[in-house]
Amino acid sequence: LKAGQYVTSSVLTMDAISYQVKGIFEGFKKSGLGKIGKISVEEVYSSSPPRPGERIA
Repeated sequence: LKAGQYVTSSVLTMDAISYQVKGIFEGFKKSGLGKIGKISVEEVYSSSPPRPGERIA
């Protein structure tokens, strides 16, 4: 995975709601927990009922 690549990621919440985000990978950054990846988000889709597959942002 390299900075500048277009990526898609799933996001899961503690409320059992999921989303799919799409955007440009900005690279890895150091965190207290290790390395984390940063995405410049361009699109967000719902992956859960009642709106599965619907673009929401």
